[in-house]
Amino acid sequence: MSTVKIGLCQMHVSYDKGENLAEAGRMIAQAAAEGADFAVLPEMFVCPFQNHLFRPAAEEPEGPAVAFLAEQARKHGIYLIGGSLPELEDGGVYNTSYFFGRDGKILGKHRKMHLFDAVLKDGTVCEESAAIRPGDKLTVVDTQYGPVGLAICFDVRFAELFRLMGLRGCRIIFLPAAFNLTTGPAHWDITVRMRALDQQCYVAACAPARDMESGYHSYAHSTIAGPSGEVLVRQGTGPGVTVTELDLDKIDQDRQILPILASRRTDLYETVYKGL
Repeated sequence: MSTVKIGLCQMHVSYDKGENLAEAGRMIAQAAAEGADFAVLPEMFVCPFQNHLFRPAAEEPEGPAVAFLAEQARKHGIYLIGGSLPELEDGGVYNTSYFFGRDGKILGKHRKMHLFDAVLKDGTVCEESAAIRPGDKLTVVDTQYGPVGLAICFDVRFAELFRLMGLRGCRIIFLPAAFNLTTGPAHWDITVRMRALDQQCYVAACAPARDMESGYHSYAHSTIAGPSGEVLVRQGTGPGVTVTELDLDKIDQDRQILPILASRRTDLYETVYKGL
């Protein structure tokens, strides 16, 4: 198939998990009604992105929230990237994204590999590793549109990870994310666009809507970037669904015009996946 429609569900994330699931359901339904083949939810869509909320909101693998998302994918006949949610296993919490097929079956899941530990210019200390354990697996899922990749938020800053997905043949890479009001204005647009340009593929990045009354202030601006690094859609700061049609043939056209992947000097360097 030469075209595919992506629905970005930039939802408001409240402190009520039930409300968040209901809102996710409404947005998935809207995306499906507008013809989306894939719907994407934001990072940590079940609770605001605050360390102390992760464990209380966490579930065992394939818990009730995952069952809810599976039913949404099946009911609407849509591929669904379930944002991410806190997942409890072996006493630790992971930042995990589930990928569902049109029949609701789990096709794969990604656990955030790179955790956001940083001291921002305003002195804000971010220490995701104090609450979350890192994942250790590359995530590529086979679909009727070919292989697609999956990463979460801070993962986007690591070009090696996206190169590995590109080498696996990914034509679309999905990125549930939640950049904040410091890192967002500085780096959101350029990193999403650069990772798309690096692999000459589409990168679809979905963030929570901004809520200044919440304990976490998302930059929002969910975005899809194309294989030339162009921005195809950029949402604002409020909640909403956008459905965008992508031309998959453009990937091959761009790669012929500017043969980045084919011109790599693998006689001098290599990007190798040390799969665990």
